[in-house]
Amino acid sequence: MVDTPLLVSCSTCATAYRVRLGLVPERGARAVCRVCSEPIVILRPKRPTVWVFTDDPAMQRANTLPVLEGLEGYEVLLIDAFERQALQDLPVFPTPEVVIFGDMHALLEDPVLARVAQEGAAKILLSTHENEELQEVVNAFCGFDHLLFLPIEPSLLHVVLEDATRRDEEDDQ
Repeated sequence: MVDTPLLVSCSTCATAYRVRLGLVPERGARAVCRVCSEPIVILRPKRPTVWVFTDDPAMQRANTLPVLEGLEGYEVLLIDAFERQALQDLPVFPTPEVVIFGDMHALLEDPVLARVAQEGAAKILLSTHENEELQEVVNAFCGFDHLLFLPIEPSLLHVVLEDATRRDEEDDQ
């Protein structure tokens, strides 16, 4: 794994420093500016949150869940039907940057998927096969930003997630 450099700067004198991300604990760190002696708080960048709706039959395929669980650089939360029900009952819940779901969730008009889509999460549809009618139904219900067919190729999934999170960051600016 590459130790990514993190650029931090002093809020008082604007002196910039490169810090190796691997040296910064999850909770963050403190340092002292070498120029003005003011304290500098160093925080690790937030990892994008990815929700995976697990109870679609497509997700039960041989390599699907292990590939999704093993995504490095993302906070992956596997959300089953019971957890979605609990979320549905909440008046407010945090929105992930990306949601990965199967055809069934759109066909059944999953209310959590609808709320997450409405809040602006990037949507990745996993499907077992190409079906234009089904894609139109999904698009009419909640839309999708990316469509992947199973089985998933891990490298392709990483490219799609990078694109989805980059779009989310651009939308926030």
